[in-house]
Amino acid sequence: MCFVSDHTEPNSLFGLNKQDYWSWIEPLQDYYFNQKQNPLLRQLVSQIANSPKLHTPQGRGRCFIRRALCQKLISVPVEHLAANKRLTSYWYGTDHSIVGDPLLIKELMSILFEVTEIDFQLDVNHCSFLDETWIIPVYMSVSLQPVRELGVKVGHTDHRVLITEVDKDSMAYQAGIQPGYMLDELCGETVYNFAGGKLKHILERNAESTDIVVVKQNLPDGCPFHPILRRQQLAANQTSPISPTTESSAEYTAVCLSYEWSVDEVLSEEAFNTTVSHALTSCGVPRVLLVKVTPLEVSILTEDREVLKTFPYKRLAACGRGSAHQTCFALVERYQQKKAAVIKAYVFETSTSEMATAICQHIGECVCC
Repeated sequence: MCFVSDHTEPNSLFGLNKQDYWSWIEPLQDYYFNQKQNPLLRQLVSQIANSPKLHTPQGRGRCFIRRALCQKLISVPVEHLAANKRLTSYWYGTDHSIVGDPLLIKELMSILFEVTEIDFQLDVNHCSFLDETWIIPVYMSVSLQPVRELGVKVGHTDHRVLITEVDKDSMAYQAGIQPGYMLDELCGETVYNFAGGKLKHILERNAESTDIVVVKQNLPDGCPFHPILRRQQLAANQTSPISPTTESSAEYTAVCLSYEWSVDEVLSEEAFNTTVSHALTSCGVPRVLLVKVTPLEVSILTEDREVLKTFPYKRLAACGRGSAHQTCFALVERYQQKKAAVIKAYVFETSTSEMATAICQHIGECVCC
């Protein structure tokens, strides 16, 4: 948290290029002047920057911290940043920041030097979901004889390959692979954003063995791993997302990522992107809900049709999508409480960007009527 607190986001237009502490760690060695470069740090930064499993500054930053702790390098980038006051002030303010405060950063450095004396044994190989969460899920690796077909059916949801069915006569089933697992690697290749045809091509060109890495849907304590649960819910609702009730009313199925998220302002495009990013990476449990749009109001219902929340249009301050997460939309409520304005956002994810657009357009049409 000391890296994040009062961290500024220079040159981040509308939140499209969301910055993080990785954004200064990666180019840091280009700003060395009279300081000796650390080859181990440069190698580590290069490996993380080129990893096919990491796609955001947040994920790369989390991976860096884990690996830097294990390699006893966690103090090195902070030490060099502190030596460049101009660069420090560029990335961190002084009001609420440990890194940006000249006195507090000395205390931080003292602590980090002590931390380097600890022998950390962290999982640094499995980093596929660090873009979304600090939590490391349960991975399973199996090696099968060369096959042209795995005997599984898969679905593609939010850049990931979700196993939906497993043939009981297949080697995959015998190896313990189950529906609900997420396919992470196939024959040594990361399958992020892979289409079905590319998976088949990998199997066809493989001659020695079929090595598979999957991510289980539950954590060691039996709780669901939320990034997989969210995709399972999206996949389950891809076939029938809309249920019209009347000519001007409809019910939409969406996955609620954040319920009653307090925000400081009615959301601009940049604030939409930031709010949705926070919701996607939060530890809240995603939940399938119904969004019912009528000419008078928007209601949030459970699948059992219990009404959780109703938004009269006069209290709905905003509804829309950001540009960074086009399958998501947010409803923003504003009302007075004890002479103060309360603003809360409700963030949802749909199966497609077209669906999110349709919901926002429907609400907009009702508001204008």
